[in-house]
Amino acid sequence: MKKIAIVLALFLIVGAVGLFAQDRYTIDFSKLQGWGHDDKTATEGNNNRAAPFKRQYDGWGVMFTNLPANINWSQFNRVVVKVKAFNRSGRELRDAYGQIVCSIFYEGTPSNWDTPPSVWSAGPNVPLKADNIGAAGPTNASKDAGVAIALTKAPGGIIVQNTSDMVHTIEIVEVTFFKN
Repeated sequence: MKKIAIVLALFLIVGAVGLFAQDRYTIDFSKLQGWGHDDKTATEGNNNRAAPFKRQYDGWGVMFTNLPANINWSQFNRVVVKVKAFNRSGRELRDAYGQIVCSIFYEGTPSNWDTPPSVWSAGPNVPLKADNIGAAGPTNASKDAGVAIALTKAPGGIIVQNTSDMVHTIEIVEVTFFKN
């Protein structure tokens, strides 16, 4: 009887974990390529960390080329975007609030980031334009609770931008979409 109870408990745990996992989708950056704003070529950094920025308001993005086709993206209504910012000497800026902005966009490529449809400005192509993301501050996008998003289809990518010369590079730590 004890063995049966243990087996049933394990099935319940595995089932609960399976249901929970279906309520979120985290972007896997391991097979994605980042792109620089100026040169429109693949960055030298890893898949989720920008090569050093050349100036204030420089940008860097990642195209979401590996998303599964069988997901109903309109069911996701919340997103968490977590980033880390680093200064010129490579030290993490613990409080980068107000120094980073990001957009999640539907369509665009590194070769046309500066032409319509815009990947920078809020509008039909940008379901999320989040100002002031970073390690601290009242912003919702980088908090565990996330921020509301109304997706109509699969997101095409994310672009981050420094709004301060203090931010020399940005690492995207997490992008997770939630249903609830």
